[in-house]
Amino acid sequence: MVDVNLLVRELLLSQSSVTALLGTNANSSIYCGYDLPEHFDPTLGPAIQIFRAGGLSHAEILELVDARVQVRVWANVEKALLASQVYGAIHDVLHGACGISLPDGTIIRSLEVTGPQEVTDPEAGWVSVHAFYAVMANASAGRIGIGGSLTRHYPIEPPDGELLTFTFSGQAASNLQFQLFFDGDLMDEGVDYSITIGGGFTSITFLPPSPAPAADDGIVAFF
Repeated sequence: MVDVNLLVRELLLSQSSVTALLGTNANSSIYCGYDLPEHFDPTLGPAIQIFRAGGLSHAEILELVDARVQVRVWANVEKALLASQVYGAIHDVLHGACGISLPDGTIIRSLEVTGPQEVTDPEAGWVSVHAFYAVMANASAGRIGIGGSLTRHYPIEPPDGELLTFTFSGQAASNLQFQLFFDGDLMDEGVDYSITIGGGFTSITFLPPSPAPAADDGIVAFF
């Protein structure tokens, strides 16, 4: 099974906008696990803690995991502004991330679902900012690109009754294999969408009534 904590850590480590704000603790100041390591020293700068807090395994596509992940920033006493800045950089990277191929798997989509919340540790006085993310992932890396596999994310839905169509090329009709998800649920051809193939292009059109525009999740096309 894919380690979603590890994928989130790999993504954050690849972003200089995040790492430039962190301290000089071991492991690049980004940790996976419910407990901070004993060697963490907030005087060396802020750190990020990532741990899974629930989620689901997909009932039909067994390799997919939709995890609920808590991301928490720790900073030293009276460093609330710094903690908030680090969290803002994380949010800019993680909220809305989709189709991210990493060494240990692929983040299909990531969305902030709760947060951020600011807390001060009553004993140590350290400040923290934490939030929860819904992260859909699988264990296969290198799934991006026409001709192999592709993940596309459509976060904005049209009003009810309008059609949403997207078109792509380079896939032979006989080789076309894909699945569509909305709000984490698998969509059905002929009920939720239709397919038109011709002229070297394939178009997928969502049938009215369209998905509700108030939904937090977007449409994910997983080829």
